[in-house]
Amino acid sequence: MTVGQSHRTTGKHALQNAINGRENAVAHRIRRRYLMIDLCAGNGAPSKESGTSSPAIMLKHRDYARQKLHRADDQVRVALIEKDYDTYLELKKNHPTADHALYADARDIAALVEPLWDRQTCVFILNDPNNVHQWALTAPWVTRLPRLTTTMSTLGCNVGGLKMLKPEKREEWFHHVGCITATLSDHQDALLISLTSDSNQWAYLISGPERWREEYQRDAEKAFQGHDLETAWASDHKHFDDLTNRLFRTRKEYQHNQSNGGLF
Repeated sequence: MTVGQSHRTTGKHALQNAINGRENAVAHRIRRRYLMIDLCAGNGAPSKESGTSSPAIMLKHRDYARQKLHRADDQVRVALIEKDYDTYLELKKNHPTADHALYADARDIAALVEPLWDRQTCVFILNDPNNVHQWALTAPWVTRLPRLTTTMSTLGCNVGGLKMLKPEKREEWFHHVGCITATLSDHQDALLISLTSDSNQWAYLISGPERWREEYQRDAEKAFQGHDLETAWASDHKHFDDLTNRLFRTRKEYQHNQSNGGLF
């Protein structure tokens, strides 16, 4: 199965589209710049399942803001990042109008993207790595993001099933999720979305304004219609930690964890 072309892609794209659309409108209303960043853009070709791609969704909302909301070009921008050179060339061919197309490894991208915003910019970051090693939202970079930043990350990205990884590799997922939740500001929360009926245990993590909790919940339920979902908010520590453990541990490991009072 090609990464980015699974049966989950339609839901992922629908979720991203809903978030980008709402933020685009709000950034216009409060007169803030809006920057959308795809840390793992791939070639940007349309998915056979959804008919679109994450770069295409960002560019659609950028163009709407410029053409319909009459925002200046520097007010709404898109940055696409890809680390494989041949894939990067395909990306530029597929989306030649991207404001910033960067041939780089997103794990080393801080110095390149930080000049694109100021502290007043509204930022959306899509973190959709092909595997745990390509996760790009790491400390200390996440602590330097503007206050009005939303992130959307894919978890459990190995197409063979997350729980087939060795335990020490799965511990890296705990670290990455913890990095996001530990750096939430006082006006933010994080929503963990688990596709519980999915054989490969895929999941998504959104961090953003606490005031949009109901909207994020509705977005997820609508985007993944037909999937059995379980969601948990980082502010509900017990439920969030329990869902994270069930997501990243085998049943035997989870039961052992529970029998030891949650210590593993």
